[in-house]
Amino acid sequence: MFKAMKFGLVGNDVSKSFSKLIHDLFSNDKYLLLSLKSDEFETFMNKKEFIGLNITKPYKKDVIKYLDELDDIASITKSVNTVINCNGRLIGYNTDYYGLKYLLMKNKVDVEGKTIAILGTGGVSSTVEFVLNELNAKKIYKVSRNKNVDFITYSDLQKKNIEVIINATPRGMNEKSFRPLFNLKKINGLETVIDLIYNPLNSLLLQEASKLPIKTINGLDMLIEQARVAEELFQNKEIDINENDKVYKKVLDKNLNIALIGMPYSGKSTIGFKLSQVLHKDFTDIDMFVEADCGLKIKQFIKEKGEKAFRREEHKKIKFISFQNNEIISCGGGVVLNKSNMNLLKQNSIIVYLRRDIDLIKFDNSRPLSSNKNDYLKLLKEREKLYEMYADVIVDNNETVEFAVSEIVREYYEIINN
Repeated sequence: MFKAMKFGLVGNDVSKSFSKLIHDLFSNDKYLLLSLKSDEFETFMNKKEFIGLNITKPYKKDVIKYLDELDDIASITKSVNTVINCNGRLIGYNTDYYGLKYLLMKNKVDVEGKTIAILGTGGVSSTVEFVLNELNAKKIYKVSRNKNVDFITYSDLQKKNIEVIINATPRGMNEKSFRPLFNLKKINGLETVIDLIYNPLNSLLLQEASKLPIKTINGLDMLIEQARVAEELFQNKEIDINENDKVYKKVLDKNLNIALIGMPYSGKSTIGFKLSQVLHKDFTDIDMFVEADCGLKIKQFIKEKGEKAFRREEHKKIKFISFQNNEIISCGGGVVLNKSNMNLLKQNSIIVYLRRDIDLIKFDNSRPLSSNKNDYLKLLKEREKLYEMYADVIVDNNETVEFAVSEIVREYYEIINN
């Protein structure tokens, strides 16, 4: 029924997890990802056919009933994310505790004397509360959709003075839960927003927070450190904590997308395909994606159904691809006209604006909205400021394709290594 495993991650859906890559970097042992429904999880735990496990949502609390022993932190937090099989005796640990402490330390977040809001009621939230109390937070609000004696609502949250917000919910991990449940701008005194989500790397919550003069942090540091501590348990030996930085950069390199924006004729498709070969990433051309799905060339699609219909199809494709990893994405020239498109792309992508001097362009009838110089200049006037506003990097494509690609690669690694 299940793959035989020595080590691995078990959860309801672990298909998007970075854990395999991280554990593979810390160890030579084979590490598997296993998505299990609740009845399958019960069977799997009772069989005990593993040496070491990591546990993720929604089983961090449920797993406890299958265990023979808990370490002190797991016992207090009632949350387990690591299980060791000692000759049939299952021992549960909470390495999320070490992960969160490391995240706070590395990012210089001092919670002592601070008022903090924890979003969510799942297995991680109890660990977050324990760490914050241990580090002498002044006041902790636990936030849920439903108010009770232990939790305030998201509406209540907006009326409080909060210095640090920590999101311990999965909201924002997929397109079905993209929108946040509250308005950050209504919260007074906010200094830091931490989203324990790591995929996407730059959730909408963090994007909204980045518009304010505050610190924003995702959950990747926590994920890596909890994995390092788990591997120490798996391997029964110490692993240098300085390895975390190397792992962090490798994880970024293997999961970040590059989204190319810019005017028609700027070379996005050509450069994007070459870039995918150099960086060993998948390549997706959004226009070609729409064409393949709709069975029409873009020019014909717009002629028959109109530009608005095309923009709707374009948005659907952006929504899908933005939750993927390790992609080079060539976007249509008008992608920047929809703010939601760019919010989606910014979740996992470095945005590169490709520019090309108009004197180097040979216009043709294949581009329905810019088949001549006058139409092109009109579009450029409408879009140029948007390209510049959304871009993380601006690259001129006025020499060879190879030169433009090398410039993007250089900028890409500079971002990863800083």
